[in-house]
Amino acid sequence: MPFHNQTAFLNHCKSKQLEVTMALTAGIAVKGKITNHDQFTVIVNDDDNDLLQQVDFLNHYKNNKGIVTIMLPMGQPMQGVITSHDMYTVILNDSIMLFKNNISCINPIGTETFLIFKNSIVAVTL
Repeated sequence: MPFHNQTAFLNHCKSKQLEVTMALTAGIAVKGKITNHDQFTVIVNDDDNDLLQQVDFLNHYKNNKGIVTIMLPMGQPMQGVITSHDMYTVILNDSIMLFKNNISCINPIGTETFLIFKNSIVAVTL
């Protein structure tokens, strides 16, 4: 089946619950099943399938005050609690502002769930 765009490919992977590997610019490989995606992000391994979009993911972990690891494009990890976010930024611990265009992925500590920013994806393989 030919795919004409990223949305068709990602929807196919999601609907068939295919295991994918995403190579990111940070030199990270994330493996898992695509549970949702939006214009800017892909959510992988959300077992409850209740995190529909980037804003749902960020609000969930902000409200639950869960510690997350944010990977930057050069592979530097930053850990903390998401205290705020808007269209362009994520604030950690009320003291660090990160611009979303410079985030590769966000992984809550103790989970296999990832929020991956599409601008950091180099390749998706089945």
